[in-house]
Amino acid sequence: MEGNSFWLIYIQDKSVSVSLVSSNDKNFQILGTGPGSVWDTGIDESLSKAIDESLSIASINANITEDQEPSLAAFVIPPFWVGSDSKISPPKLNLIKDACKKLALQPTGYLAEDDAIVEDANSVDGFPASFILLHLSSEEFYLSLVYLGHIKQRIVKAHNGEFSGQQVEAALLELNSESTLPPQIIIFGQADSKTVSLLKDFPWVGKKNIETFLHYPDIKNLTSQEIFGIFAKVISSQMNPNAKKIYSEDKDPSLDIKESVLEENSLIDTDPDSLGFSNPDNSPPPSETSNFDIVPPSADLLIPEIIPEPNLDPFEPPIIPNYPIVNKNKKFIFSFNIFKKIKLPRLHFKFNNLFWIFLILLPVFIFAPLFFIKSQVFFFLNPYSFEKSIPVTLKAGNNGQVSGSVIPVERKLFDIISTAKVETTGQQTVGEKSKGEIVIYNKVDKVQNIPKGSVLIDSSGKKFELATSVLVASSSSNLEQGVINLGQTKSAVIATDIGPEYNITSGSQLVFKDYPETVLIAKTSNNLTGGNRQQILAVSQQDKTNVQAKLNQQIQTDIDTKISTDLGNLPGVIKDTIQTKKSNLELNREVGEAAEEIIGTVNSSVSVFVLSEETKKTIISTFLSTEPNFDKIEVDYNNFQISFKSSKIDSEQSTGTLTITGSSLPKLDTNNIKKSLTLKTIKQAEDFLRKVPRVNRFKILNKLFIMPLRVENIDIQVKLEKL
Repeated sequence: MEGNSFWLIYIQDKSVSVSLVSSNDKNFQILGTGPGSVWDTGIDESLSKAIDESLSIASINANITEDQEPSLAAFVIPPFWVGSDSKISPPKLNLIKDACKKLALQPTGYLAEDDAIVEDANSVDGFPASFILLHLSSEEFYLSLVYLGHIKQRIVKAHNGEFSGQQVEAALLELNSESTLPPQIIIFGQADSKTVSLLKDFPWVGKKNIETFLHYPDIKNLTSQEIFGIFAKVISSQMNPNAKKIYSEDKDPSLDIKESVLEENSLIDTDPDSLGFSNPDNSPPPSETSNFDIVPPSADLLIPEIIPEPNLDPFEPPIIPNYPIVNKNKKFIFSFNIFKKIKLPRLHFKFNNLFWIFLILLPVFIFAPLFFIKSQVFFFLNPYSFEKSIPVTLKAGNNGQVSGSVIPVERKLFDIISTAKVETTGQQTVGEKSKGEIVIYNKVDKVQNIPKGSVLIDSSGKKFELATSVLVASSSSNLEQGVINLGQTKSAVIATDIGPEYNITSGSQLVFKDYPETVLIAKTSNNLTGGNRQQILAVSQQDKTNVQAKLNQQIQTDIDTKISTDLGNLPGVIKDTIQTKKSNLELNREVGEAAEEIIGTVNSSVSVFVLSEETKKTIISTFLSTEPNFDKIEVDYNNFQISFKSSKIDSEQSTGTLTITGSSLPKLDTNNIKKSLTLKTIKQAEDFLRKVPRVNRFKILNKLFIMPLRVENIDIQVKLEKL
């Protein structure tokens, strides 16, 4: 399967997907595709692990065995991984190198994702395509302006998860294209039907001072399946030389080769190994041709033979004379080996000499592989298990030493503020009092001093009060005219209660409650106004009860959340020692106070005892040291758990039962085992391994019938396996 298949590895900034492709000179087929696996540039081996995960699923989906998997790999990468010199940037190249080495993959080349889509579009109709290519991811998008089959510009923009047509329009305006933009947008990446509808509904034309397209563009979305089909098609067409042509059929073959090859829009390829890839297979290179097509325009035009200088570093380019060599497809670069021709002197041997030389070298040929072969031995051992319970006292603030049954712990304290809010249901009557001006008349010949707050009553019994104290002049008589002039003065009054009924009209007569009508009378000089009454919400006793009940539930929820998050992630926390304490309820409104809502607040605290990692190790070593078989294990403290059941607890200490459970591998002298396995046959090695104490089963991975000669070439891995 190797000769006609390869892994298509599609790397994006945060994920990688792998497909298995089978191709020949006429067509290709995607046999299986793995899911997108997340990777992180800041974590070592993250890319290789992600490739391995997706590749394994692709292999399962293709229904092939491990020995049928190809070693060739073609990479599709983001365009911004490639510099202006057409080389992958060193940090990204190192990631690909590392992945290839760890997964035993032979890289055949790379291709930028937007370049692949453009090349496929150019081949569909037979003439150069023009369109806008939009790649969308979770945090950013980039645009590639494709004009007459070439990518003229690229631009990257962040969108922070909120993608809109305005952002695409602004990015298009930044392209500063001298020509009218092609009216087609092709979308790929993390796009769905909603994204397509969003762009289709966007008003691209008819805006004042903004012109992107002459008419509405055609919006097309490429699915993940279509994208992989495009990549596989383009790469397959480049990996099969019979499917390629360098010169078109109507090209005049008499033209000079430089004129034919070095066109204005062509890209001149440097040596493939300068991009960091080694020979895709380990077979010797052909003597006269390379993986690049060099087709002369005429039979009598000769091309000088290219003989590169040897280079010992597989990730550095060989030195090639400066002849123009062009790969028709320009962007997908293949790697190959080039060996310098070396003429060896002819040696004449007699048969006897050859025979003795063969006998001398025969042991070397026999034993040489034993120096280089490697073997892996997997042990599956039955572990020793332990469980012990001890009565102890956990004490906070101790000196840090385990003393008898007293174990030092640290007390952690967390504050929690819980609030609850309810809408009020009580009612309260509020309003304004009526106000106005009156005239007071004094009927007697004595000045009347009337204090503030004196009560006046109208004919219907409504009461009013003087707003200020007043002094009313005495009355006077004109005997000649027979007229009595009453003393009078003006004063402000206010109703004794709220309500619109106190808004009485001008001229209404009032009498004083504490003065007879024969002495003082009054009347309104204008309308008394401003009196009103209304019902509003207020805090009732039931509202206070409701907020207390709701707050009790909220407090428990907050405490449970704190325990499950902060305390749950706290190393060494002893959950049975959790204690909570609540303060008194505080309300922002009192009962009877006008308000639409009432808010209650309670401050709580949560405390817990925490066991440090060093104390945990001391507890295990101290209390299990007398247990049978403890001296026979390689103690792995991560395989032991400590639990505590409290019987009595206060703020500083807790008494109860501490239980230790766990298991560990038996001690295994791997160096002596390696020495005993050297130069053993596989059967002898198996007989020896069966005698290793507490071994359940084992597995030997070895390419020969005999184990390696060198101890360093034997790798032993031990795993737990309970019976």
